[in-house]
Amino acid sequence: TAARAGEVFGTVLIVGGVLGVLTGQGTLLLGLLGVFLRVAAGSERVQATRLDAMTRAGIRDAMAVIQRPITPGITLAGLESMSYGSDQPVAFPLWGRDGVIGLVSSSVITRVPPAQRVYDTVDRHVVEWDRFTSARVDEAMVDVHERARLAGKQHVLIYDSLGAQVGHLDLSDIVAPQPA
Repeated sequence: TAARAGEVFGTVLIVGGVLGVLTGQGTLLLGLLGVFLRVAAGSERVQATRLDAMTRAGIRDAMAVIQRPITPGITLAGLESMSYGSDQPVAFPLWGRDGVIGLVSSSVITRVPPAQRVYDTVDRHVVEWDRFTSARVDEAMVDVHERARLAGKQHVLIYDSLGAQVGHLDLSDIVAPQPA
């Protein structure tokens, strides 16, 4: 790829710059140019790899499966015990006075220090419905990410082919390619 070629050429410039300085035939500027080229090409390669992975990945591969509803006041430690044993993130609808008010994802647990999980409650971490965009479970990750970005939304509510809510995706948990 072009990024890989840039990394190789950058390495050649670095070696050429170092040899030039050691032999008195050149300047360090050639080596610094090589470092710049290598860093830029490496960054581009990482972005291309991420974009390729997101193009191939479906929402189903990254979504948190929606579980049984929970009530306000449950601690994050309690949520952690409910989702223990699950090999993927899970999301719990949070009941309020007027029905379900939003979702709480088990991925929030990793963002809170263990000692604080005993006191911190799920109602502080609920994602309310107006902060969601929606997607079908069979959509490509890259398409959903772009649509959510354009809508200014970070959370995606995922529906199956029958229209039932089946999952939740917090886009901050996904490392996405940056626009060029």
